[in-house]
Amino acid sequence: MRFAAGDGVVSSFFLWKPGSEVAGTYWNELDFEKLGADCHLQTNPLYGLPVVDHSARATLDADLCDEYHTYTFEWTPRYIAYLVDGVEVRRDGEE
Repeated sequence: MRFAAGDGVVSSFFLWKPGSEVAGTYWNELDFEKLGADCHLQTNPLYGLPVVDHSARATLDADLCDEYHTYTFEWTPRYIAYLVDGVEVRRDGEE
């Protein structure tokens, strides 16, 4: 995927559990999101009851808006890992 460039443009790829939008339901969502004119990457695991946003900015040498990259979620019972081109850029949970 290649993110769209430009200030004010938010490009994203996300997964979420169907039904998470229903009141009283535990929310599960994972996002890769490009923000800002500098095309920086933010990873957003959103989960809980009520939902809590655990966002963090990822530091990459790659140009997210001028090149294509492969984005991968590894979502296990023990951790969530975010990878770009096979390189882990974030891990939440147990090592």
